[in-house]
Amino acid sequence: MTTANETLAAAKQAKTESSDKLTAAEAAATKAAEDLTSAQTAYDQTAAVYQNKLNLLPRKVLWPQKREN
Repeated sequence: MTTANETLAAAKQAKTESSDKLTAAEAAATKAAEDLTSAQTAYDQTAAVYQNKLNLLPRKVLWPQKREN
């Protein structure tokens, strides 16, 4: 049979391990959020480049007139 002190020590150890796991999970969530923000920024920059290229095209390339025979 375990003593009260042993039980208390085991509970404290479990609490510490739980706290460590929570800290690691929070760090992983923060990293994932940073990665997502970085990816969104890269996407937005790429979209802006292509939108700019699209805006530079002559109108006749974007909307060619139908030829009449």
